[in-house]
Amino acid sequence: MSNTFGTFTASLYFTFEVDGYHFGQFTRLEGFTMTLDHEVRQVSSPSDTMHVFPGRTRYSNFRLTRPLSTDSNTFLEWMNSKTGFIGRIGVLKALNPNMSIVMTWNLEGVLPVSWSGPSYDVLTSPEVASETLEFAYKGFLPMGGNPSSGNVLKAAAGKVIGIDALSL
Repeated sequence: MSNTFGTFTASLYFTFEVDGYHFGQFTRLEGFTMTLDHEVRQVSSPSDTMHVFPGRTRYSNFRLTRPLSTDSNTFLEWMNSKTGFIGRIGVLKALNPNMSIVMTWNLEGVLPVSWSGPSYDVLTSPEVASETLEFAYKGFLPMGGNPSSGNVLKAAAGKVIGIDALSL
């Protein structure tokens, strides 16, 4: 009997890179959402028909969190390079505990939003010192990185999931 639903992983790690700057591994991803607005129009007819039309696609800022490590320097190095941030391409990957890629998202127009470093007191806190990086992005790119070839997401198993219908 074949499993038509594929496999899923209970725990994931994330990696993120922008224009060749690899920011390392992260243990938490928050706020990674896409919302498709819609518009409802009523047609003046005997049946008072309502039509729903797709509208603007909105992408929320996302945050990546991890324990403080030597990889922390890469983000600050990128921020201090001042090479300009417009139109940057980012690659976000979800990895299983064996570090195999589960999912990859190519992001268009990545911009840094904020960095928050550790708030840590060695005398009172049993927690690990962590940092959070926040990014904004304009949308998804196809796996080949060419926006005109259609918008797709690709799962690690090689399956391509089309999302052209969402008018990204």
